[in-house]
Amino acid sequence: MTKETEYAIEVDGLTKRYGDLLAVNEISFTVKKGEVFAFLGPNGAGKTTTVEIIETIRTPTSGKVILLGMDVTKKKRDIVQRIGVLPGVQLVRPDNGPGDHSVLLAAVLRA
Repeated sequence: MTKETEYAIEVDGLTKRYGDLLAVNEISFTVKKGEVFAFLGPNGAGKTTTVEIIETIRTPTSGKVILLGMDVTKKKRDIVQRIGVLPGVQLVRPDNGPGDHSVLLAAVLRA
């Protein structure tokens, strides 16, 4: 069940820690349906981590993320069926075959 909202993405107080490393520090923003949105910032600013949390690949330490009306920590299966993710070029290697990419996809869906 999704809640009807004008926003495609709602992020409220999102924080992600890796041990003592603070990767994302209490960020909040919304993206309206149909709006074009981009993250800009230096390396290490938390852009990739934030996107991976929105995509359900990583879990937040705290805060709330709603994607398409669904909480990313509670509705992962429903979310992954509705979004498309193109992994960064560092994941696509010339020596990887279709089986390698299938294993990666299965790991993302299973997590």
